[in-house]
Amino acid sequence: DYIPNAEVIGVDYASKTVNTAELGEYSFDLANIIPQMKAGEIIRTAGLGERWANVQQPNFISERDENVYLLGDVVGNMPVPKSGMVANTSGHIVGKHLAQRISGKTIEEIDVLGPSNICYSFVNETESIWVSAEYGLDEVENAIIKTDGGIDQERSFTNGVLALDWARGLWGDMFGES
Repeated sequence: DYIPNAEVIGVDYASKTVNTAELGEYSFDLANIIPQMKAGEIIRTAGLGERWANVQQPNFISERDENVYLLGDVVGNMPVPKSGMVANTSGHIVGKHLAQRISGKTIEEIDVLGPSNICYSFVNETESIWVSAEYGLDEVENAIIKTDGGIDQERSFTNGVLALDWARGLWGDMFGES
């Protein structure tokens, strides 16, 4: 059973029960309890947010400090998944943004870029499926929105090969070629 958004207030491993604030007690044979996601403590310590930190849309500058850029899992107000790929592509965008600011451009003069994402999921040792999304500027709202995407739910060996190639490329970009 999948029980989303239930605040766990206790787990009794001896009796194999989970007690939730909203929904009461559940028995389990095997439980996978996932804590509520939130940004790391550094965000709260720096005064940039509580659960998440927000950015000035459409760029990655903190709402609370114009000298701080935020990207990846800490951002709460952009409609993008919390994924390594989004963090990586956002990092490239922020790097370009910073270089243009250092060269003298104002924030208003810098083109807005949105991140991209693809997520491969292996369904066995060799076959994979995927979902992708592109994000860009909604000029009316002056905010980042999903502009395009795709999905392939047909498990295949080809997708498995693509998944490994994608992972190696992303890891190489993030951590250096090995």
